[in-house]
Amino acid sequence: MAEHDHARDEARWSATEEAQELLRESLIDEAMRELRALVDGDRENPYAHFFLGAAFLAKGQKGFALAAYEAAERHHPGYLGAMVQQARVLYDLGRYEEAIARGRRVLDAHGADPDTFQVMGLSFAAIGRKHEAIAYLERFAGSNPSAEARFEAEAMITALRGKVKGLDDEG
Repeated sequence: MAEHDHARDEARWSATEEAQELLRESLIDEAMRELRALVDGDRENPYAHFFLGAAFLAKGQKGFALAAYEAAERHHPGYLGAMVQQARVLYDLGRYEEAIARGRRVLDAHGADPDTFQVMGLSFAAIGRKHEAIAYLERFAGSNPSAEARFEAEAMITALRGKVKGLDDEG
């Protein structure tokens, strides 16, 4: 049975490869048509739902993206990418407490995850919980992100601590 599930999982992933390529090429409408056809043919394909979420996000349709990521996780419980994207979209929607709750679910299920540390830090900062924000942003900055992402996290940490270089020295 496990082999069959693994084979089906691989087939479902493979079915999304053309749509993934369309997304990489920024052919969002074409990718959406392909992904909707995949979902119509196999409503339980978590990868089709996941990439449909990415397509909705690319079009700025965050509510639809969230629903697609939730469907991906529903059909593949514990799907890390879908869980992280839910937290990120909730943050983008200004639903910070929900983003934090979703982030906690990710960390409980998967342990340390840099993307989750980032969204948790941003969400805590947005609701004014500086100490938690700093703790998560420090964990993110220490996770070897891109130089740009690390710089942004460190700048936010500095701002949350109330220290701006160059201004602190002036009296």
